[in-house]
Amino acid sequence: MSTAGKGAVLKKGRKGRRPASESTGSPAKRRQSTVEEKAVEKIAALYWDLNCVSVFRQIKLGGKPSPEDDANYDSMQQNTTLFINHAMRECSATFHDGGLPTRCVNLINELGWKIFGICAQSECFRVSTDKIDAANWLHFQKLISDNRRSIDVFARSRLIDWRGPLLTYTQYNLPGLDDALSPEINIAGKHPHHTVREIDDHLKRPICHGRAQINMSSSRWNPDSFSKFPRRNPALRNPEMGVCLMCHSRENCGCRLTSMAGDLVELVEFSGRGTGVRALANFKKHDVLGEYVGVLVPLGSGLSDEIYALTTCAFDPATGKLEDVCDIFPRKLGNWTRFLNHSCSPAANFIWGLVGDQVVTTIRAERDISIFEEITTDYGREYWKDTDYYCLCGSAKCRKPPPPGHN
Repeated sequence: MSTAGKGAVLKKGRKGRRPASESTGSPAKRRQSTVEEKAVEKIAALYWDLNCVSVFRQIKLGGKPSPEDDANYDSMQQNTTLFINHAMRECSATFHDGGLPTRCVNLINELGWKIFGICAQSECFRVSTDKIDAANWLHFQKLISDNRRSIDVFARSRLIDWRGPLLTYTQYNLPGLDDALSPEINIAGKHPHHTVREIDDHLKRPICHGRAQINMSSSRWNPDSFSKFPRRNPALRNPEMGVCLMCHSRENCGCRLTSMAGDLVELVEFSGRGTGVRALANFKKHDVLGEYVGVLVPLGSGLSDEIYALTTCAFDPATGKLEDVCDIFPRKLGNWTRFLNHSCSPAANFIWGLVGDQVVTTIRAERDISIFEEITTDYGREYWKDTDYYCLCGSAKCRKPPPPGHN
């Protein structure tokens, strides 16, 4: 969850032919809309490609890649090298021989060698430099320009080697290349979500109560925190609770909740609302985006707080009702879902379910979520009771909006 006080993140048609005044737009406007939509699809594909490169590179660096994974990464790098080699010949012809600038040269002139080197890792980008028309390219390049800091942080925090393919071309004496390849601060820590991009584009580590917030992939529990005997992980599934969300089995199974959504979000600071989550992909309604994880603590134990803690529940076959099981407390240990800001018209919500042998609390999209949109959730009515701060979500359905003139 987000910190207290930062508030929120954030027709029926007529039958028959429409009169001219009700037209959905001129052909030119419809074409413009299509061009913009295609550019959005391409920028989403660029992030997807970069994430794939990152995943295969980290598998390779891990020392035990399968032959298939090894071949996939090598193929990606070979394609990048061939593309950069061609682009460098174009750059040399432009900078040294007075040739006409190409799309790659124009992008380098506007955004620099680093962004070019990062984008060159993407198959979608490589194809687009040659295969799409001028209008589509201009919209695509504008989206790259508008999100260049996001692309920069995405690549650097995921160990993407954009420098390597460019290093062999320093002998070409291309303007700005040597400076672009200078060392910079390493932000590739243990996890990309240990980095928050601030409003002014500076970077910071997520910190709460003076302590760094650490990413983990699944919830943990400490038996010593639970006094009830026999001590048992409270998130373990009882087969009588229902069926697995993934395979629909009533028996405990080996399923695990896997979602790449967490790879395609970034932590960003929002004005007046603190750290939140920004989508780097287009998600569909009902997509499961991830699991809310943290340290499992007993209900009412005082080991959690009202800011981050979320109570998880399970179906009790004896009563036929959902019963509270424990609190999930992710203030220090958790994942990206703890940074979701509140909105009274949320993009996603918490859904209880069963996966494998675990009771899980998932984050599910309540509607389609577009790339670069903030992913928000609803903290619930109880969150706003007895509080002296207002909700800043700006929704027409806001439950506790600030009064007029309130700063």
